[in-house]
Amino acid sequence: MLGEKLITLTSSEWLKKLKSYLVLEDFDKLENLLKVQPTFQDSEIEEAKYLLKEVFVFSVKNRDRLSNIMTKVKRNIEFTKSSISQPHHKFNKKF
Repeated sequence: MLGEKLITLTSSEWLKKLKSYLVLEDFDKLENLLKVQPTFQDSEIEEAKYLLKEVFVFSVKNRDRLSNIMTKVKRNIEFTKSSISQPHHKFNKKF
């Protein structure tokens, strides 16, 4: 739905939204905005190139951060599994 609305954006409106979504760190809106490829004026090309590089850096940084979080969660799950004591059955008696 958002992608349909963005089709009618001018290139300057698209750039303003890109800046806004970068500042807000809004992944969903960035993703939808990037589905639309406006035709830039000559004066806007350098700005668009710079902002798209920033989106890439932002994405990589957050991918690495998310990877670290996932590794920690995995370790915590493994630790919790290992710390669960085995249930004592009445047939598990040592003589």
